[in-house]
Amino acid sequence: MKNGKIVAKIVRWCPCAGTVEDLKTIMTRGTPLILLLAMQLIASAFHSCVGFQIPSFLRGPFGKKGSDYVGGRRRWVPKAALSSVEVLDDQALKRVLLKHPSGSEATVYPFGATLTSFRTFDGEEVIAVRKDAKMDGSKAISGGIPHCFPQFGPGELPQHGFARNMEWRIKELSDEFTRNAYVTLELTDNDETRKIWDKSFSLEYTVTLRDVALSTDLRVRNLDHTAHMEFTAALHSYWNVSSLANVEVVGAFKGARVIDRQQSPHVEGTEDEYVLRITEPTDKMYCNLPGEVVIKDTGYNRMLSVKSPTGFEDVVLWSPYGDESMGFDDFLCVENAAASSKVTVPPLDEWRASMRVDVRTLPRARS
Repeated sequence: MKNGKIVAKIVRWCPCAGTVEDLKTIMTRGTPLILLLAMQLIASAFHSCVGFQIPSFLRGPFGKKGSDYVGGRRRWVPKAALSSVEVLDDQALKRVLLKHPSGSEATVYPFGATLTSFRTFDGEEVIAVRKDAKMDGSKAISGGIPHCFPQFGPGELPQHGFARNMEWRIKELSDEFTRNAYVTLELTDNDETRKIWDKSFSLEYTVTLRDVALSTDLRVRNLDHTAHMEFTAALHSYWNVSSLANVEVVGAFKGARVIDRQQSPHVEGTEDEYVLRITEPTDKMYCNLPGEVVIKDTGYNRMLSVKSPTGFEDVVLWSPYGDESMGFDDFLCVENAAASSKVTVPPLDEWRASMRVDVRTLPRARS
């Protein structure tokens, strides 16, 4: 029997400490099969019988070296460990606290369906709330990840639409048997929305918390039986940074169509760089940008990988550089958007858009 098949059987018997790819990698480094099997069995015993974390000297060889495990950031937790969700109503605005068994946490406000915090298991905050934010419901929360719907930016409707100013209904919470905590919020048309935008619709927004990752899923339904529905949308995401001087933004920018919204009138052109730095007030929309955008922060020694698997085809880069009243140097907005052209949803149909952010450790510089 070939070694690859043996490794596959080992993983099926004792799956807790690694994948086939992990173990094959270890074998290429000269680890004998018998030692590999012994280490797997010991790790499995700790997991199944003892129920607490595998010691680092046993766990280390199986730590993934791929994009999700760079720098050993992900924490091993027993498979039996579960998440929790708590609805808190002890402040001006109600909020939902999501907790992952690894120790990561996220906070979502039904007001505006705004995500205001995502802390990884080591306590690092990923999301920024502006220093001038109002948390009493008197206006949209400035910061976090608010919604722009049914309009992104200025236009015929109020700036960024109305979804970020509305109270969303808590539709579903993950139960005590769920490993990844989540909350689903819902907003449907009502008298207030129809005064602004006379459409029959529903929005369903799910935030899912993992250990070093967080994902969102937005579902927009057209409830009209005869008319098409057009809109633009975005997640106006504020990412926490140590300082803009420490930040590089990396993506498939070079050659992309870009609209400089900082200029009046807007100026359209083609981006010349793969790596972007913020040194002035910035408001640029990159149209139909593929792949992930990575925010590299040497001050925090981390990378934030932001991508949209579905729906959001544009990326907006925004910074009020120099505006101390907003705390400009504490955040950078890299926003997933569908805004360079309108989304059209047929009657009784739907449109979906998702976003995921993964937290990684910066790779060590080669000497």
